[in-house]
Amino acid sequence: MRIMCLCKMCHLSVHIGVATEIGLREDAEKHIFATTGWTKKDLVKHLEDGSGRWQTISKMPWTQDVSIVQGIGITIYDSDTVKNNIAAKKDTLTQAAGKRQIYIEGLGWLDLSNELRKKDVVILAQSDEDTLDSIPLSSYFGYISKHPSLIRENAIQIPLSTFINAHNNPTIIYDKKQLDDELKNLATPRRLIVKESWWVGDEMIANCFQNAILFSSE
Repeated sequence: MRIMCLCKMCHLSVHIGVATEIGLREDAEKHIFATTGWTKKDLVKHLEDGSGRWQTISKMPWTQDVSIVQGIGITIYDSDTVKNNIAAKKDTLTQAAGKRQIYIEGLGWLDLSNELRKKDVVILAQSDEDTLDSIPLSSYFGYISKHPSLIRENAIQIPLSTFINAHNNPTIIYDKKQLDDELKNLATPRRLIVKESWWVGDEMIANCFQNAILFSSE
């Protein structure tokens, strides 16, 4: 029927289900509001109407006539290539999700996409004031995510992305000797899961934190 050229955000807004899956739903909605003048209520109605139509037409077999596109010299991939491309994109999305998600014992999975876009940093909470307007990243140790403008002066901080990468690189520590051996290497950001939390003192936590070496208790 027609060929439409869309910018990246318009294309993402058309496929808002995909935007939701990869953590960009908020960005897509803002783009829709800015370009259409819709309210939140308008968008909800549009999605409700579209959902019924999508379910109906998805049950039908479809054949696409792409002769117009081929006629101007654009290559159309065969179905196997498309499937491989989709599989590769899914792998990329899965890896990207892993770079913004962490699992906190007692808190569950945290998706920190919005905080990464706001360029949050992570500090060690030292007081109740520190914890205001923050996201707890540990159920036992005092790691919190916070916007740089809100943290106290001279607080040791690491980028949230660095924290996530270190947190998602765990090593289980079974005894105090293994812990001592692990701490001889301060160059590799990682999370040390200790069997006994009393092995880890406040000074050790602070010294390791500046090297993006984290602790959690099993």
